[in-house]
Amino acid sequence: MELNTSRCKVLHVGSGNQLFQYELNGQVLASSKEEKDLGVIVTDNLKSSSSCQAAYSKANRVLGIDKKNHCLQVS
Repeated sequence: MELNTSRCKVLHVGSGNQLFQYELNGQVLASSKEEKDLGVIVTDNLKSSSSCQAAYSKANRVLGIDKKNHCLQVS
């Protein structure tokens, strides 16, 4: 199976990381501060604030849609 190197990224975890550059099939992989995997946002400092903020925002959007639909049905 071949990997699509343009979609592969490196996540340097931890404060003492030396930030090496990695290559795959002769191409240098891009570095990222955060990535989403299986619905969870993982950051380079391993704090959960980004993941919690995303879940909070999504819940508020769903509640807003529900409130909007409820107001339309009552009228």
